[in-house]
Amino acid sequence: MKLERFVGERFKEKPADCVVDSHGLMVRGGYIKPVANGIFSQYTPLKRVCMKIEKIIREEMDAIDGQEVLFPVALPAALWDESGRY
Repeated sequence: MKLERFVGERFKEKPADCVVDSHGLMVRGGYIKPVANGIFSQYTPLKRVCMKIEKIIREEMDAIDGQEVLFPVALPAALWDESGRY
């Protein structure tokens, strides 16, 4: 698929609110779009990169008989207290 057909905008200039260079490059390249403070939407190029990394990790975890879990975004405080990280 051609780059111009991907969802998301690409910019030549660095966005004003970017402090870290890598953040500026991700926004400029059309990989992410800020939604709110600390919350970003992932566009197709980044989604593909993440899927490839997940595949590699999943293969390695399967090789050592690991288990995959998925936690919700917000966890109850009791779980954090139990581990001493609250």
